[in-house]
Amino acid sequence: MYGIKVEAPTQQIALEQSQTDRRKMPFNPIEINIQPNEVVKATIGRLHFAETTANNMRKKGRTNPDQRYFNLIVTVAAEAGGQLYAIASHRSQNIIVRASNPGLFESDTPVRWSRGQVNQSVYYDGHVGVMMDNPDEALCVRGNIRLSGAILQPSDARIKRDIQHMDTAKALQNIERIPLHSYRLNGQWAATCGEDANRTQYGVVAQELKAVLPDAVRAGPSVTLNDGQEVTNLLVVDKERLFTEALAAVQQLTTLNRQLHKRVESLEQRLR
Repeated sequence: MYGIKVEAPTQQIALEQSQTDRRKMPFNPIEINIQPNEVVKATIGRLHFAETTANNMRKKGRTNPDQRYFNLIVTVAAEAGGQLYAIASHRSQNIIVRASNPGLFESDTPVRWSRGQVNQSVYYDGHVGVMMDNPDEALCVRGNIRLSGAILQPSDARIKRDIQHMDTAKALQNIERIPLHSYRLNGQWAATCGEDANRTQYGVVAQELKAVLPDAVRAGPSVTLNDGQEVTNLLVVDKERLFTEALAAVQQLTTLNRQLHKRVESLEQRLR
C-alpha cells in the first residue's frame, strides 16, 4: 500500500529585480555556461517579491493563524533540443513578506536610502522618525537617546558671517528672568514616549522661556497621545541656544567678580 501526498494548489508570485534607475524589471532565468572540471559561480542582482503575503497582522503579539507564506524555489535546469529539463531544485523555508505601505512594491517613488560616500555609511534624503511617524527635522526621536561618544557640530569661522560679540550683561539679565521648575510628565505623554510619569525632572517651561528668549523655542509637529488626544504644535526648546545664553551670563559674572576683587584689593590697601 502506497501513501499519496496531496498538496494544495500553489500560486506563482512574480519576482522583480532592482535596477540602478529604480525601474521595475521582471526577473528572467539566467543562462550559465558550465565548463568541464570547473566550478562555476553566478551572481544576480537583488530580487524581491512583487507582492506581500496576506494576513500579516499579528494577534496578541503572535503570528496570525491564517498567515500566508511564500517559498522561493531555485531550479537548475539543462537545455536540450529546445526543452528545459530540471536537474535539481531547492525550496526555501516559509517566508513572510511585509511592507510598511501596502502599495510599496507598486509605487514608482524612488527609494531614498543609498550607500554613503564614506565607508560603511548610509545616506537618506529625507526626515527620519524614531517612534514617531511625522518627523519635521532630519532626525526626530521620541524617547531617550543613549550616547557613548560626543555630539559634534560644525563651528568653523570659515562657514560663518556677521560674527558679533554677545551682550553678556543682557544675557545675565535674561538668565535671571527664566523660571526653573521641577515637574513630572503628564501620564498620557509619558506612556506615549515611554517615560516614567512618577520621575521628578527639572528644567524650563517652553511658554515661559519663549517670553524671555523667543528664538530658543520652536513649534514642532502635532502629536497624538495614546488616549487619542492631539497636542497641536508641540513646543520644543533649543537647548544649544539656552546653553549659549547661560555661558554668556557666566562670562558676565566672571567680569563682575574680577571687578569686585580689584575693588576689595584697593580697599584693603587703603586700610593698611
